[in-house]
Amino acid sequence: MKQIITSLFLLMAILSQAQDFHFSQFNTIPLALNPALTGTLKGDQRAVLNYRSQWRSVAYPYETASLSIDAGLFKNKLKTGFLGVGIFVLNDKAGITQLTTNIVSLSVAYHAKLSREHYLTAGISSGIIHKNISTGNLTWDNQFDGNSYNPSLNPGETFDFNSFILGDFSTGIAWSYYSVIHDESKNKGIQSQLGVSWLHANKPDLKFHSEDQMYSRYAVYGKASFGMGMSGFAIIPSGYFTNQGPANEFVAGTSVRYVPRENRNVYSKVKGSAVSVGFYYRNHDAVIFSVGLETGRFAMTFSYDINISDLKIATNKNGAFEISLRYTNPNPFINRGSSLL
Repeated sequence: MKQIITSLFLLMAILSQAQDFHFSQFNTIPLALNPALTGTLKGDQRAVLNYRSQWRSVAYPYETASLSIDAGLFKNKLKTGFLGVGIFVLNDKAGITQLTTNIVSLSVAYHAKLSREHYLTAGISSGIIHKNISTGNLTWDNQFDGNSYNPSLNPGETFDFNSFILGDFSTGIAWSYYSVIHDESKNKGIQSQLGVSWLHANKPDLKFHSEDQMYSRYAVYGKASFGMGMSGFAIIPSGYFTNQGPANEFVAGTSVRYVPRENRNVYSKVKGSAVSVGFYYRNHDAVIFSVGLETGRFAMTFSYDINISDLKIATNKNGAFEISLRYTNPNPFINRGSSLL
């Protein structure tokens, strides 16, 4: 049985090389979601750190960590729009083989100001992907010496899992709308965003066992925020659909954000804060709960996935937990004049 389970994990690791990492908090990874979202922030600079740990009830959980840094340039100098630049770094480890994916990419986007309320953005990103497999944790029948497992015995298996580096290119477009009375520091007005991206557009070659190509990934992302009058509440529905080869993923849900009354006064000396809670659903896989806290330049969001697929038998319904940390400069609660989130 152990041999069968080990072989299945190995097979899953090899097959998954053609698929991307994923985060349940898709709203917190703009540079990985769509290059056109580079520089789309309320402020001038932003840094976001994400960490995901999945299936901790199994022997070898999946772990993903990423860091993105982006900025909006020339916001007050160009009448027709502004420029966004950013960098994205990721490390992903999957399963018993520790299939490791490292990504470093640079992105640039131009945000064209169509009117006072509408922006149209186009962006591109380019970088490198490094992949590696470790066979040190694998065990085989040939390593059973008659009494117990003996790691010094030759497994009698041949591996050819050499690490490799490949180039990567992605592009995307996005449309953004911000009502004239929009003010996120008060949860006032309406804003919305819709984007389409084409990731791994160059279909980079894969080299584990074959010369297959990585599937291109197509993604559609949408988000809106509806301020509830002067109550300090906003309803924020969002959704994300992606296709990569035979794999599809759809995540959708809603969060509720609240800004306390003392932070809504323009003359307030408080640095600003907000809290949010959310509920999301990933098709045929999990339900996701999230809670967030913003204070001044800093924001933190914690989420937890509960498995509802057949995999719940093996994971005891434990899916994944994620945490994201965001820093925005200047303080978005004070920087009320900025139009883009």
